[in-house]
Amino acid sequence: MRYRTTEGNEAVHTLNSTAIATSRALVAIMEQNQMEDGRVSVPDVLRSYMGGQEVLEPLL
Repeated sequence: MRYRTTEGNEAVHTLNSTAIATSRALVAIMEQNQMEDGRVSVPDVLRSYMGGQEVLEPLL
């Protein structure tokens, strides 16, 4: 698939999460990084995308 730009045609990198099954990837990250108290540690490589957040925890 391609899209048109002012410089010509460009390739689409992903379309509607077709490169990765987003929901499955999220579940895998959560399963692998869940702590004993139920919180989830955000992997180092993803922290910059999460605004530096280190842990996911439920809102009370």
